[in-house]
Amino acid sequence: MTTDREARIALAVLGAHPMPYPGTLPTRLTPAEVLDRIITHPDTFSLPAGWPTQLTAAQARQKGNDAQDYADHLDALLITPDDEGWPQAVADLPDNAQPWCLWTKGAYDLNSISARSVAITGARAATAYGQHVAEQLAADVTEQGWTVAAGAAYGIDAAAHRGALGASTQAVPTMAVLAFGIDRHYPLAHAPLLDAITAHGVTVTPYKPGTQPTRALFQDRTQLLAALTRGTVLVEAGQRSTSALTHHHAGSLRRVQMAVPGPVSSAQSLGTNQILKSPDVRLITGYYDIIEALTPAQP
Repeated sequence: MTTDREARIALAVLGAHPMPYPGTLPTRLTPAEVLDRIITHPDTFSLPAGWPTQLTAAQARQKGNDAQDYADHLDALLITPDDEGWPQAVADLPDNAQPWCLWTKGAYDLNSISARSVAITGARAATAYGQHVAEQLAADVTEQGWTVAAGAAYGIDAAAHRGALGASTQAVPTMAVLAFGIDRHYPLAHAPLLDAITAHGVTVTPYKPGTQPTRALFQDRTQLLAALTRGTVLVEAGQRSTSALTHHHAGSLRRVQMAVPGPVSSAQSLGTNQILKSPDVRLITGYYDIIEALTPAQP
């Protein structure tokens, strides 16, 4: 009998992401039932490219066991909703965005730090102004006891992680939500940064080891980043910036939406300045605005 945990890992390793619910079957299937239906009636699912044409339950379980062994080899945790540390906030994601499992590295419990975390994200081609603001906000928010989360990309993401790592307190971690396998460094120039995040925080990804980053995965990752945090601060973003997706998902997940204004003459601030026209978005001029936005008013 395949357990739900074994089925989740097998489905993730075999490439079924997001959840491959069949159109003709009830959507509320357990992971073990999904895997069993795929094995016995594969034609009812739109399976990803590369999925084995013939698969047995024993082979699926072995794939899962191999994945667990490899996670141990990488000094990583492979967690599912059945495991301690699974972030409860993930349950807010829609069904078709629910990860089967998560790979994490670091010394912190993912559920605990996500409960008091804020995403700081923005343009990869960030200006000096944007990087300075992101780094300072991250340092200040970290010193207030909040975990800063970002995607470890160039620009605003990297500045946010640097600010959190450089804060005067080392008791609060930073979190990187990755769009690739836990065994990868991307961009390669950020290998030291990712190692520092792992040493003083946590990295997390829903993608199996060996997964290479793609534009689609970066876009999917933004939804998980929004779910794992209490709110999102957009520091710089052009009109068509991928980073603005995190901000959009924050709103759809009922997280706090925040943005930093920028010069009206800067193309990198067109997106943030436009977003700030919405009454649902909080204008951020310092860390105190973030703390106020994330802290429920006391009766």
